Amino acid sequence: MPTNNPHLTEEYCLKRRERLWSHLPEHVEWVIIGNPKHINYLSGFLINPIGLSNDVRSFLLLKRDGEAVLIGDNHGISFAVGPYYVDETINVLWYDKIHAVRDRTRLVVEAVADLVRKLNPKHGLVEEEWVPTYIPHHEEASVSLAELLHFFRRTKDPDEIAVMKRIFRASEAGHRHCFEIIKPGISEMEIYLEVQKAALTDLGEAAVVYGDFRAMNADNPKLGGLPTQYCMKEQDLFVLDYGIIFRGYRSDFTSTIAVGMPTEGQRELHHHCLEVMQETEKLLTPGTHTRDVFAAMKEGMEKRGCGRDFGGHAGHGLGMGHPEAPGFAPESDEVLMENEIVTLEPAIYRKGVGGIRLEHNYLITGNGFERLTQHRLEME
Repeated sequence: MPTNNPHLTEEYCLKRRERLWSHLPEHVEWVIIGNPKHINYLSGFLINPIGLSNDVRSFLLLKRDGEAVLIGDNHGISFAVGPYYVDETINVLWYDKIHAVRDRTRLVVEAVADLVRKLNPKHGLVEEEWVPTYIPHHEEASVSLAELLHFFRRTKDPDEIAVMKRIFRASEAGHRHCFEIIKPGISEMEIYLEVQKAALTDLGEAAVVYGDFRAMNADNPKLGGLPTQYCMKEQDLFVLDYGIIFRGYRSDFTSTIAVGMPTEGQRELHHHCLEVMQETEKLLTPGTHTRDVFAAMKEGMEKRGCGRDFGGHAGHGLGMGHPEAPGFAPESDEVLMENEIVTLEPAIYRKGVGGIRLEHNYLITGNGFERLTQHRLEME
C-alpha cells in the first residue's frame, strides 16, 4: 500500500558531503566510499536489506567539485530503497538472462578501478576498510574516512531524526500488541510473528524486525536472542527488546511484560529499574561525560541493593548501527553532543526472582533531552 514515510533528503545528503569535505586536506580531490551505511548517509542510496540483492556491493565516488557517482551492478541498483541523489549512476551489467553470470562484486570493483585510473591517485582517498587495496589511491592518508564518518553519524540531521521517529512509532505499535496477546501457552515465535505484523502494518512497508524475544523466569533470569518455540508460563517475564531496520536506520527500546500475575519480587525489581531510569535521564545533556551516566545508573542500582544484579551497561547510541557511539560504560571517554540519539537501558537479573530490562530512546537537545519513545513500561 502507498505510504508517505520519511526518507533521507537531498538537502541534507549534500550538507553531509560538505561537512566531510570541510574536514579533508585541501589536496584531496576525490574519495571512494564503500561502507553501505556511509553510501546511504551521503547519497540516500541503500539496497533493500530484505531484497534479492541485499548482500551486494556498491561504491560512491565523490569529487570536491560536488559531483557524485554511484557504481553498482544493474540488479543491485534496481533494489534501491527510496530516492537517492547522485549526478551519475554507472550500472555494471551483471545479470541479463542472456550471458553467463560472473562474480558481481568483482565486476563492480573492476568498474571502480577503471574509473579511478582516470583520476590522479595522489589526490584521492578511499574508505580503506571497505575498498579493495588494488584500487589506486594516495597511500599516505593522514585522515581516515571511516573514522570521520562514524564521528559525524553521532549527531543526527533533521531528515535522519524524521526517519527514526517514524520507526519508533511503528515499533510502539508492536509493543502495544504484545501486551494484548501475551498469555500462558503462547510461544516466543508466535509473539515474534504477531509483533512483526503489528509493527510492519503500522509502517506500511517491508522492513527487518529483529531483537530479543525471550521469556525469563526465576530459574533463567537472563536470556536474550531470537525467539524459540518455548511457550509462556505463569510468572514468566517476557522481554521485548526489539527494533526495526528501515531506510538504513534502527529503533531499539524495551518492555518487560509479566505473563499472568507477577510476584512481589518481580514487581520490586521492575520498580527499581523504572526509578533508576527516571533519575539517570536527568543527566542527558550536552557536555555530560558518558561514563558519568553509567556511574549514576550503577549508583542508583547499588542504593537499592541491586548492584550485584545490575545488567552491566547503561545504554548506547543509536542510528544506522546498534549499538553505536556513544556508549554509557565505565571506561567510556565520550561526551554527549546535541542531536545525538541514545538509549538508557537499566536491567536487573536476579536468580530466584527473574530479569527486568527497560529502555527508552532520547534525543539530546540544546538544554537537555526529548524522550522519543512513548511505549508502555508497566508490567501488566
